[in-house]
Amino acid sequence: MKNKITIISLLTIIFIITGCSIHKTAINSNDFEKIATDNEYYFFDVSEKFSDDKKVKSASMAATTVWQTEFYILNNKTSATEMFESNKQVAIAEKTNTSYEETKKGTNYESYSLTTNKTYTYICRVDNTIIFSRVPIEYRNKTKSFVKKLGY
Repeated sequence: MKNKITIISLLTIIFIITGCSIHKTAINSNDFEKIATDNEYYFFDVSEKFSDDKKVKSASMAATTVWQTEFYILNNKTSATEMFESNKQVAIAEKTNTSYEETKKGTNYESYSLTTNKTYTYICRVDNTIIFSRVPIEYRNKTKSFVKKLGY
């Protein structure tokens, strides 16, 4: 009996340690553009819209005629974390009793998703980059697929 408890305890510790050490690789603007255009999305560099915000190094979008996914590179992880938290709080404000939310964290990333009756919101920070998408619910799976191709 002691052996079983010891084995279960060790497996639990290993699971917790490996689960918390998941690492994602941040992409750059060129990677984002290539993946967007390879998947037949329109690509836009919207960095000029953030020219007054010294925290944003670059901003771009992959879009269809109906929805878009935004990609930001910020000056540092602190600025990215602040932007992630700010966008997360806006999403949380839309939460209802029937919403579903999910949060994930790893060594260098965190993500938050919220599914409501009408919209799907996904926010992910990897190092100093952010992916943000808020789409009509019927485009949730397409958004998830695109974000997965980005590695976010």
